[in-house]
Amino acid sequence: MTLVISSPGKDERIAEQGVEAQHEELGARFLSRYFTPEIVEPGRLHVAAKRFLCATDADYLSGLSAASLQSLQLQGGPMSAAEVAEFKREPFWRQAIALRQFDDLGKEPEMETPPVS
Repeated sequence: MTLVISSPGKDERIAEQGVEAQHEELGARFLSRYFTPEIVEPGRLHVAAKRFLCATDADYLSGLSAASLQSLQLQGGPMSAAEVAEFKREPFWRQAIALRQFDDLGKEPEMETPPVS
């Protein structure tokens, strides 16, 4: 597995290339310059929230796309029981789960979003 912090020029199929881009850490580093932990930490925990949900919710895991399953493996797979317990000690773990679920709702291919105006 190749590990990169920044992935300029990479497309959405980065996991197919065996690359774990650590997008959550890159985003958190950038956002922490402008926002408080209440805003930054749920995003930083984005991947951990996915791993948590895969470990604790069989329906969530079975609903992942092939691309999400591939990236899940690069990200460490579903959490172990010890990792679940550690994740629950994060101050913003509940907010991270909610953010992850909102993010997943945005992946509906048939969803129509209203224009910004």
